[in-house]
Amino acid sequence: MKKMIGTMLVRGITMGALVAGAVSSAQEASSSENYPIEWSAGVSYLRPGLGDFDVYKSGAGMEAQYRHWLWDVQGVALSIGLERWSTKSDSQDWGARPRGSLSLLSLGVSWVGLLFESASDVWTLEAGLRYHIADSDVKIRVGDQDRKVDIQNGLTGLTALGYERRLSESLSVTATLSYQPDLMTGEASFDEGKLRDNKLEAWGLQLGLRWRL
Repeated sequence: MKKMIGTMLVRGITMGALVAGAVSSAQEASSSENYPIEWSAGVSYLRPGLGDFDVYKSGAGMEAQYRHWLWDVQGVALSIGLERWSTKSDSQDWGARPRGSLSLLSLGVSWVGLLFESASDVWTLEAGLRYHIADSDVKIRVGDQDRKVDIQNGLTGLTALGYERRLSESLSVTATLSYQPDLMTGEASFDEGKLRDNKLEAWGLQLGLRWRL
């Protein structure tokens, strides 16, 4: 069921990208000034959430985002990112100490709202979904052997407060504070059985650049 939900979500994001591209092409000539298109790229630091799952100590990554303002103060965004989460060596959530890391390919779709805008400063609010495709290099120590942990894909929400400082009409530096709660946890298991589901809840800080077309 989780794989089916994941497949449907990826297809939905892909269709959203095609629709956004079509809307962009249709409106480019007539509304590019009033409804701008933006591209951004940034690096992120992630700190796992509320302490009820402590397998990971931190995460780092990068994300690229396409944003289209369809109305005066609202827009849609599509994103793709790569993350790497490091394990916490003294965690006992899986009954054994983990080591290694988890790599994630993250696909996202969001609503974006404009909170404040001046000639030099912009504040935005973003809310959306992130689907995380997992590639596990995590192992746990069982007896005198390391056992590989298989981790399935997961789905999180996203709420983010963004700030931009405009360097010119088309270029800004950005800082974003975010929180991602788990909506669908990925199953975790090793060759002897199932482990507690993998959680990706985290706080995040992202710094980057944004280009307005």
